[in-house]
Amino acid sequence: MEIVLDLELGLESWRVLQVLGVPPEREGKQLELVEELSPRGREVMEPVILYDLFPVEEAHPGEVVLKEARLRSRGLAKLWAPAQEVALILCTIGPALDEQVSAYFVASDPLRGLVLDAIGTAALEELAEEACRLIAEVAKEKGWEASAPLSPGNLDWGLKEQRIFFDLLPAKEIGLRLKESYQMTPLKSLSLAMGLGEEVLPSIGEPLCAYCSLGRRCRYHREIEPLPK
Repeated sequence: MEIVLDLELGLESWRVLQVLGVPPEREGKQLELVEELSPRGREVMEPVILYDLFPVEEAHPGEVVLKEARLRSRGLAKLWAPAQEVALILCTIGPALDEQVSAYFVASDPLRGLVLDAIGTAALEELAEEACRLIAEVAKEKGWEASAPLSPGNLDWGLKEQRIFFDLLPAKEIGLRLKESYQMTPLKSLSLAMGLGEEVLPSIGEPLCAYCSLGRRCRYHREIEPLPK
């Protein structure tokens, strides 16, 4: 088990504008607010990554069997049949940014609230990418590959499977808890799982959208640039 602290996030403005859905020709006012609020975002965020590796014992048509748990999903079983280990990962930027966002709305300043919230979302995306790179390095040291990340709610992997992360990882040590609805708090938190092995599918260098049954029908579909191997 590893807890990674003292992470420096780039918080590039283009990421935040992308979250806000602002096209380049209309980014003027929003860009000013992003640049104004980014230092505040840096000040209150506490990014942390928690992960551990678990050997794969079997892969059946409907589940991936770890020693400590079963990941119930036909999609996972198909994609990770060759995997030798699974990395379970929790990422969070902490609760303070959400509290500041709420304060802006209470103060009748919803625009700043929305922009700061987008800064948090962009930061979490960047943190998730860093977690993927960390796991890719772990896999490389073993002479293996790392898969693209998946989360409960992707493919046919049910959101209830979120409980597995909290059963197998010391989530409380990084301030995370799981609601009865299987949503995590703080809000700007994310769970990820990655397969590791000599041959895993899809590779971390491939866009995951290509393996999702929703395809271009998904509102979040985009052509994702491959992560560097």
